[in-house]
Amino acid sequence: MPEQVHSRINELMSLHEFMADANIKSGSKTAKTIMNIWAENQMPYVVQYPKDAPMHGGQVGRAFYNTSSNFPVHPDTLNIKEGSISDWIAEMSHAVQYNKPRTVRDSLDVIGGKQNRMHGEWRYGTKSVKEGKEDKLFYPSEELLGALLPYIAEENPDVPVEFEAHMLIEPLLEERYYKAVNEDLAKENPIDAKAIELLKKYLFKDKN
Repeated sequence: MPEQVHSRINELMSLHEFMADANIKSGSKTAKTIMNIWAENQMPYVVQYPKDAPMHGGQVGRAFYNTSSNFPVHPDTLNIKEGSISDWIAEMSHAVQYNKPRTVRDSLDVIGGKQNRMHGEWRYGTKSVKEGKEDKLFYPSEELLGALLPYIAEENPDVPVEFEAHMLIEPLLEERYYKAVNEDLAKENPIDAKAIELLKKYLFKDKN
């Protein structure tokens, strides 16, 4: 790490506090996976809010991500509900996204603000579920200035910032997390792990 990057002791303490609140066992595969994801993506600070506290835009329980004006000397911040692993993964997707040179980060901020003004909540995109077919991911067209006529994500790589974070990056982080959770379960309680595996095969047998 360059000399100008300060020690991440405070950030590490905030991460450990979060993991304690999320009941993640120290030394587990899950804890190591969370630590690895955090370290890979510039070690953001974690701020936890009570579950009934106003958060993003004054909305109760709505997690959000703050970019640092002095990155990488000072880290970005994940703002999440206390002990919420789903919030942590969702906002960590932005840490992955913003783990880039300053010029790219600044561009993401500008583009994200424009997309917010144009599309509002629709900038997050959506899934279309069709029977017998794989889910399709949709997001809004820039050219239509916010009109609800979406592109199919697979057809155009120029996706909105929020869509990329939560529809493309977040599922990959979830996959890493749940793989670790399953490994811990298999080690600590193999009977339950086997039962869950058999149940999954039964529930999804018609989809294979």
